[in-house]
Amino acid sequence: MARAPAGVWHCNVVDPYDWTYAGLAAEIGRLLDHEWEPEAVGFDDAGHPYRLSTPILMSDRRLRDVLEVVEPDPREALAETVAWFREHGVAEDALYKDY
Repeated sequence: MARAPAGVWHCNVVDPYDWTYAGLAAEIGRLLDHEWEPEAVGFDDAGHPYRLSTPILMSDRRLRDVLEVVEPDPREALAETVAWFREHGVAEDALYKDY
């Protein structure tokens, strides 16, 4: 990009709304007019291989301020994605299989 400084230049590509997984799921539920109540699950009970409890804080200020990347808006992009899946569905072979 013409605005990026020469050489190695790091910037985060993150969601400016800082959604948690539950927050993202809630936003998708809102777009689908689906009411649900998230349930807290402890790391040991989750069965997920990456049981990390360390918070990660990131900022997209360099991406937005220096490179002037402001589109797409994550809320608008998520709404478009949900609308596309509502219209087209999910291909059967795209779903995870339990082997």
